[in-house]
Amino acid sequence: MSARDLGSSWLGVGLAGLGLVLAPVFGRAQGPAEDAASREEQILRLVRSIAEARDRDEPNVLGTVDPSTAPAQALKVARVLRSTPVDLKLEKTPVADVLKLLHAVSGLPFLMSAKAREAAAAEKLEVTFSVSELPLENVLNLLAIQLGAYRFVVRYGAVVLVRADEHRPKTILRVYDVSDVVRARPDFPAPRLGLDTGEKS
Repeated sequence: MSARDLGSSWLGVGLAGLGLVLAPVFGRAQGPAEDAASREEQILRLVRSIAEARDRDEPNVLGTVDPSTAPAQALKVARVLRSTPVDLKLEKTPVADVLKLLHAVSGLPFLMSAKAREAAAAEKLEVTFSVSELPLENVLNLLAIQLGAYRFVVRYGAVVLVRADEHRPKTILRVYDVSDVVRARPDFPAPRLGLDTGEKS
């Protein structure tokens, strides 16, 4: 079993466990049972969609750039990729020449890993591609889809074309407090009120 299969199996077990844990918790929440079931289903749908996106392994040049921890160089590259519109029309253009064009358009350094360079030379890799007024981030992701076994990544302030098997996205674990969603709200009894009726005993 590969590491990917193992990760998917673990994720499947985790989702099943999440359903078992959430069911009794939502059952204790105040309000109609339908509302609790609806909240449970929404959370499960969200987790499943995240898992499916991860399994698809779609190209994402900024997938390894975490805004909260990334160095300033990586954040600068991310800003340029998101804010630079690109018009590109390529007809059987060698991939090395494509990278030179992207450098001229954005001012960012575009490189190839040694493994990607050897593979591109052996395959005589060429690109036929046409886009208009798309952010450079989207252009790179679309190029990676067309190239197939390649990915664009941000490393050390440069955009690097690597082979897909060299691309190992960093996994980030974040824990969010959702107790306000799943915990029943306390219902404190109000103090007994004594009203002055104005009558004298």
